[in-house]
Amino acid sequence: MAKNIKSGNPKIKQIKVQTIETPSQRLSGIIKSCRNIIRKDKGMNGDGDRLPMPTWIMFLKF
Repeated sequence: MAKNIKSGNPKIKQIKVQTIETPSQRLSGIIKSCRNIIRKDKGMNGDGDRLPMPTWIMFLKF
């Protein structure tokens, strides 16, 4: 995500700063999106049903 920072120099109007995600942040985001998708499934009633599915997906993927 970029932030715009204004400078006092009229020649330099904006500076964009990029943040870099760490691998743990990237993995956390992937897991969160998977959990949100699995929560929408009508056949899954609770965490007991939902927990094995992402575990197997991660095991098979990585």
